[in-house]
Amino acid sequence: MYDTKEIGKRIRFLRKNHNMTQRELTKILHLSDTGAVSKMENGKIPVSMNILIEVADIFGVSIKYVLLGERFY
Repeated sequence: MYDTKEIGKRIRFLRKNHNMTQRELTKILHLSDTGAVSKMENGKIPVSMNILIEVADIFGVSIKYVLLGERFY
């Protein structure tokens, strides 16, 4: 199983590095729960594979980075 808190930290890092608010990311991901990004970033809810793929796509990183923190250059 993947560490939801670590995944959340990486999502927060990517979002902040792109000067994006939680609200903006919520809209881009088409999430109806306005607190969903906060919950994901804090590891309170698991992140679906579809959302993980979208996050990787949005921020131009590999899915392995989002899941495991592995960087590929």
